[in-house]
Amino acid sequence: RVEKGYRWVVDYRTDEGARRRKFFVFGELEIAKAYAEAKENARDKRGVLAEAVLDDSTLEMATRCVKSLREKGKSLDDATTFYLEYLARRERSVTVSELWRQYFQSKQDAKKSAAYLQQIEIKLKAFEREFGDRMVGEIQTEEIADYLNDLSVSPNTIQGHFRVLRNFWNYALRRRYAFENPVIAAKEDIPQSTESEKHPLPIEKAAELLTACSDQILPAVALQMFTGIRTAEAKRLD
Repeated sequence: RVEKGYRWVVDYRTDEGARRRKFFVFGELEIAKAYAEAKENARDKRGVLAEAVLDDSTLEMATRCVKSLREKGKSLDDATTFYLEYLARRERSVTVSELWRQYFQSKQDAKKSAAYLQQIEIKLKAFEREFGDRMVGEIQTEEIADYLNDLSVSPNTIQGHFRVLRNFWNYALRRRYAFENPVIAAKEDIPQSTESEKHPLPIEKAAELLTACSDQILPAVALQMFTGIRTAEAKRLD
């Protein structure tokens, strides 16, 4: 059949179901016939293979999946690869109890300060009491949010627990024990930090405080009062 300068055209469908057309010029009739026959044979072979591998219900399910994935610009191969990787990470995941000890050891090896180690130990031990035997890769965002919201502490302290857990899961991701960090999304569902109202200490009260200090702590208290450095920072000074 003639198509704008072409003498022959072969209509066929791809493996994904899309329609395609191949055009042939005058004198290529035999080539066109061979091409059409090859496409027909390939279709028949795919049909026999599909019947051998897929029953009717599985074929129907696969068709629905292909259509849904196509809307997102993805293929069955993309979905299969993604899900197999997800399963692999779940299978090699560890419990919270196992991972927090690994994590804590890594911080000790990194020579983190005693104050820092104490804070993450307190917070992760509290989390372990609730989730110790759970696999890290199975814990969901809503569970993290519920745990944080149930803590009887201030919003600022809740945010401190949030940061420790976020870093804990980032460590799990680096070790491929988890597929995602469920803590990050929990941030929107927990109280946010509040900046407490600050009241400058009157001069007479500051004088009374310094007078009451012993010689041992007076330099540190004076330094904190006039510079605003934290207690942990003052302790590190000679």
